Amino acid sequence: MSGAGTSAAQSTARLSAEDAAQASVRIVMEVPDPAAAVAELTAAGWSVATEPLSGPGGTQQLVRRGPVFLEVFSAR
Repeated sequence: MSGAGTSAAQSTARLSAEDAAQASVRIVMEVPDPAAAVAELTAAGWSVATEPLSGPGGTQQLVRRGPVFLEVFSAR
């Protein structure tokens, strides 16, 4: 659950309608360094779905592999 100003809500709004529906329920992986985690995931075959975004609770970026979305998150 996230409010309108959160990075999670902002990133979902930037996806197509179909992708937003798939990404509305997703795994959240909290990491100390989102950029490093995203680099490792893309090297392992995941695709970047959104640019990094920051909101009241922290910074996050969505990656995907097929229909599965993963939110890579770091709290402030």
